[in-house]
Amino acid sequence: AQAIVLVQPTNPPTNPPTHRTPTTHKLFVCVMARTGVVTAPPSTATVAHHDAAADPRRRRVGSMLNTFYRIENASEDPAAAALVQVEGTLDAQSFDARKHFDDMVASGHLKELVGQKKELDLEIQNLDSEMQGLVYKNYKELLKATDVIKQMNFCIDGMDPDLNSLQEAVDRLTTCEHRVEDGVAKRSNLIDGMLKQQRLCRKLQMVFSVPATLKSCLDRGEYGRAVETYCCSVDFLRQYKHIASFRKVLEEAEQKMTQIGSALEMRLRSPYLFVGEAVNSSLTLLDMGKDRHQVLSEYLRGRRAHLKSSLEHCFCKEPLGIFVCRQAGSDPSQQDLHSPESIALNSICWRLNDTYILPLTDAVEGFYKLQEGRDAVEDEQVMPPEFVRERLKEMLARLSESIQANPVSVRVLVSCMHSIRDTMRRLHELMPSLMNDLMTAFFFRIATTTLRSEFREVAVAIVDALIELHGKCKGLQESCAGAPGNVGLDEVLEEIARTEHSILMMIFARLTKCQPLHTMLGIDTANCQKLVRELGGLLAMLHLVLAEVSLRYVGSFDPPDPRRFDPSLRDLELSGVPRLEEVESLDWNSLYALALVRIGRHMETKGLPKSWAIAAQLFPEVAGQTP
Repeated sequence: AQAIVLVQPTNPPTNPPTHRTPTTHKLFVCVMARTGVVTAPPSTATVAHHDAAADPRRRRVGSMLNTFYRIENASEDPAAAALVQVEGTLDAQSFDARKHFDDMVASGHLKELVGQKKELDLEIQNLDSEMQGLVYKNYKELLKATDVIKQMNFCIDGMDPDLNSLQEAVDRLTTCEHRVEDGVAKRSNLIDGMLKQQRLCRKLQMVFSVPATLKSCLDRGEYGRAVETYCCSVDFLRQYKHIASFRKVLEEAEQKMTQIGSALEMRLRSPYLFVGEAVNSSLTLLDMGKDRHQVLSEYLRGRRAHLKSSLEHCFCKEPLGIFVCRQAGSDPSQQDLHSPESIALNSICWRLNDTYILPLTDAVEGFYKLQEGRDAVEDEQVMPPEFVRERLKEMLARLSESIQANPVSVRVLVSCMHSIRDTMRRLHELMPSLMNDLMTAFFFRIATTTLRSEFREVAVAIVDALIELHGKCKGLQESCAGAPGNVGLDEVLEEIARTEHSILMMIFARLTKCQPLHTMLGIDTANCQKLVRELGGLLAMLHLVLAEVSLRYVGSFDPPDPRRFDPSLRDLELSGVPRLEEVESLDWNSLYALALVRIGRHMETKGLPKSWAIAAQLFPEVAGQTP
């Protein structure tokens, strides 16, 4: 900012002028003393005289500064520049300190003037402090840089002789290099020609050794290498087959390749060939130009033979060692998991997952790999689904027979089925529609068969409990014969209640046990609903067992069969329940007849609704239906 300059006369008057008012004089002296500009107030005449003398000089200095710093928009006319004035701006180009000061005194903004002065002093001090800090901070670095520069100058000045000697050595090396190149140029051209001849001779040697190489590959079974060797040389041999030597080599090579093709076809049909080797053999035959449909058929034929042998191995009777070890340290609360039947089923499913389902998936992926980069015809697109359908139907049929022949607990069965489902995920991604149809039907069939088997066991247990109740009622009646009143009636009612409770507990426990069958079906809503309808029929069958026992016990009266009046009960078969014929030969006992009536009535009014309520909690599809 421009400074306020007030020039005092050399010999200021001792007395202040009489025309200045005391108030103005006092204010002027105070401002000048606080700002440090003057130490004594000048007179009015002195100020006016100084302004008149300094005005041309100020304009001349301002013009010179504008010219030196090339300030933009600066007026070339000093008189016009003097007229341009920005009030209140210290950094303006035409700032007039006297006029600015007079205006501030006249307007009474002395506090602003003092404040600006303090702000400028503070900013100057801050700038000085920052500059001193920068100088102190970088002083050592500047000294170090100066020393380094001096040392570098000294070193460079002393290296001139070494640089000159180095340049001379480089020149001598260049001269020797040119002399050596001139000396070996002729021999290098000769060597290049001989190397080309050597490479050509090696190629000819490889061409003439093709039949021997093919024979070696045939003996060792390296069919892929044989095809690669043949493909690399056959174009050259066919191009120059008019030369007798090359024609002979071509004939021998084609003869060997014919033998290799026959060997590959026989190898492809082998049941002991793994999937990767079968795919490589098929690719080799395709590279040889064999018919693609025939190659694919032979590939599936060999995979079919391999899977059949694997399937026989899966259903062998020898259990896996891992499950036998688990049986040795089994928990008494989990005896059903370690029974011989459970170990056999776990071993079968383990082998199926490892040696049948995974190789089947690899075979399908290998078939699609053989079709990569080739246009598939309609017959070839049908081959993989039919192949998978046949193999899975055979496997599932054998598995169903094994489950029916050796029943296991529900949780063991569901665990094994889940393991098979998890292993088939890759195959499901390849053929989702086919796998959904096959596996949902299989799981539903297994769930239905298991559910019927479980509830048939409950029906057998109910018949046994009712026959046992007859013996107890007969014994109580004989022991109380001739006794007055209702002696022994409480014992009979207690036995009836105990038998009724045991029947209900058997039904409830079997419902809980069969609940995992619902999870085995997954999200197949249609089959889940079918399973629930089957469950309702089986619950009705259990209650019909009571009616059947009553009918057979009072057979001489020939009462009507309830299945004649309810069409939904006609399909329920009770012929598979043993010991029903034994009921007909039981002695007549009035207490037992009353017990059957009481149990039947309680089961009708309380047992069946309670059983259906528990089924609704275990099977969501039961909710909203009536028994």
